[in-house]
Amino acid sequence: MDKKRSLIWLGFLAGATTLAIIPELFWDDEQLVQPAPSYSPELPDTAAVQAILQEEQGSQSAAHLPAEQQAIPRADLFPAHSWYVAPPVPDIPPPAAPRVKAPVLPAAPPVPFQFVGTLRDNEQLHIVLQRNQTIHVVSVGDVIDETYRVEGLRGREVILVYLPLDLNQSVLVGSTAGSAL
Repeated sequence: MDKKRSLIWLGFLAGATTLAIIPELFWDDEQLVQPAPSYSPELPDTAAVQAILQEEQGSQSAAHLPAEQQAIPRADLFPAHSWYVAPPVPDIPPPAAPRVKAPVLPAAPPVPFQFVGTLRDNEQLHIVLQRNQTIHVVSVGDVIDETYRVEGLRGREVILVYLPLDLNQSVLVGSTAGSAL
């Protein structure tokens, strides 16, 4: 296979070399390239053009021009054009004034306590609350973890005040979740 490929390349290179040498051997350079004849247009007789211009425009308009400019007829071959197109006026109304959002009222986190029960001790009512694994026995006015203050027991609710925001929250008696007031 390698010998066959070498013979193909050898034949290709021999043919290319032959095609490159043939023009050099059989033709002269003068036969291959010849210059094109030059073109020089004849100018019209300046006296004849000047006479025609004087008849059409009058002797005063052509008299102040030099002789070369009088012989050449004038035409504006490349007049100025404007391709500018004005952009259409948009029908967009002016932007409205930005709306000022009402300030968001702060919200307390959900009540982390569950009501466990009540306990009466010497005319004082104690409320038993559970937070995770911790049991709190509190009475009215007590502060739990410096975050909640017990306000009292109203009907079926324990009223707590969330101290950082001073918001009232409640825990329903017999429920596992609290609600905000």
